[in-house]
Amino acid sequence: MGSFHTYCAICGATLHGAEIKDQTNSDKNEENCYGTDESDSDGDEEGYYNPDVINEDDIEWTMQVHILGFNLLASSISKFAPATPVVRLLVRPRLIAYRFYISGSGWADCLGGVGVEEGDDPDFQYASPHVTMYGETEGPERIFPFHWPCYETLTRYITRTPNTTELDKGALYKAFNDINQEYRSLYLDYGDAGRFQEQFWESEYGMEYLVINPQYRPELKSQILDFINSERFKSTPLSQIIQNHSAIDQLARLPQTVMFEFMDLLDNDSLTNLCRASRSTFLRLRGDQFFWKRRIMIRMPYFIELKEILEDGSQLSAAQDLRKIFFWAEIASEPKSGVTGFMLPIANRRRIWSVCEQIEKHYNRELKKEPTPQGEI
Repeated sequence: MGSFHTYCAICGATLHGAEIKDQTNSDKNEENCYGTDESDSDGDEEGYYNPDVINEDDIEWTMQVHILGFNLLASSISKFAPATPVVRLLVRPRLIAYRFYISGSGWADCLGGVGVEEGDDPDFQYASPHVTMYGETEGPERIFPFHWPCYETLTRYITRTPNTTELDKGALYKAFNDINQEYRSLYLDYGDAGRFQEQFWESEYGMEYLVINPQYRPELKSQILDFINSERFKSTPLSQIIQNHSAIDQLARLPQTVMFEFMDLLDNDSLTNLCRASRSTFLRLRGDQFFWKRRIMIRMPYFIELKEILEDGSQLSAAQDLRKIFFWAEIASEPKSGVTGFMLPIANRRRIWSVCEQIEKHYNRELKKEPTPQGEI
């Protein structure tokens, strides 16, 4: 079989970098703070990313690979060890022991192999010189590759903390093993990234967000603050709103406490549609700053930078309408073609957040299982 690319188990994107069009004479696009660039691309731009949106430094992180594996020779037992046949020989019995490890940084080749540094995990050890990413053989020869920023994102999703030591490596390995039905990625819905997982990763104008580092970026908060403190987000009097909704609205009879409890059950799309359809709901929620702040905090966990701005509150103008900020953040962070500017990492993090949701179900299932019986040799 010829060469091929392998993909991150968590984000589903390339481990081998990407193609950026060599366009040294192009004019710099104006940054679109809404997060999208609606300009059309021509046929000459197929197979490349836009150099006015990202550069080589932006994609360097995609080639820094870590692996999750397990070590037959480590000194202590894990309940997540894969089943191993019991063989009885005329030797002194001992327990089969497993420890799971995270490697240091390395690089992936184009044949399913990987070369990594040892890192600081004391249980790191290759089981054989023939380990392969998503290998066909179930055992220590099978390893799972990932980008470290994606591992941090998964940690934040599952543990609600940035502390990567909070993730159970054994449960995660077993979860990956359970959904390892592909030979170059896991059997998950990776969103837009899944469309480009061909023999080699395919780059496409407008999809630059897929290869942007999704790590939390506190330095973005100043840009976000400048943008949401602008005139467009200031509160406006109700008299300036054209009220063209139907006067007949049964939801107007609901007590406010019941109404808010009902709102908590709705996803963001459903809430948006309800505000459009129900005049009473629109009027009740329109100026409720507490509701919209809470909505951002609970329903946009991936937009960490915005959450921290709202938690602090000291630099956000009191005249700003949090309802407007909510709807902007919902639209601008949507993982889709055309994302640009400071919303690139937010959109990719939001996409990966949905992958983390799928992984968490398998991870939690493994955590709840009884310890795996250990055999004797």
